[in-house]
Amino acid sequence: KIKMGYDFYGWDFKERVSFMMANRVFCGGGFDSRLMKNLRVEKGYVYSVYGDFNNSMNGGDYYVFTEVKPENAYETVQIVKDEMNAITSKTKSITDQELFEMVNLYNAQFPAYYKDVSTVLDNVVFNLELRNRGKNYLNEFVKQYNSLTASKVQADFITYVKPDNFITVIIAKKEAILQQFEEKGIKVEVIEIE
Repeated sequence: KIKMGYDFYGWDFKERVSFMMANRVFCGGGFDSRLMKNLRVEKGYVYSVYGDFNNSMNGGDYYVFTEVKPENAYETVQIVKDEMNAITSKTKSITDQELFEMVNLYNAQFPAYYKDVSTVLDNVVFNLELRNRGKNYLNEFVKQYNSLTASKVQADFITYVKPDNFITVIIAKKEAILQQFEEKGIKVEVIEIE
């Protein structure tokens, strides 16, 4: 099990919607995300890989999570960083087609979260009382992600991802993975768990 992450932004994160769509292209968990295509479809290393971010009142976190065979641990960590760097360096910029596919997927899935009146009311109260958003936030949110451009989500991804800040935690038998990282000169702190 591999989890890579770092501190992120709180409820005041202004570019949350744009970053959310950029992240769906990068590693949103669907088969169309870049990490899924690379690590599952092309390499066959993982069953799933996904990344997400949480925003709370006092900050947040950004993370990528997957499971791989021990012999693929180092390469998987590198692929996560390489795919992220490909977007931030504009070597492989986010395309209009990728964004279109993610927006359409979100449009198909998003209404399922609000099947009943109580869920909608919970969301409205939460946004009004805790997040200091307007009572019409849900409708504004849908309009916002539907009006995004590939250049906007690309720019916000570049601004807010920090591949060099990743703290990587791997749960495995140390004998199976430690040598891969040490051979590459990567310092590893081993925490024994019984």
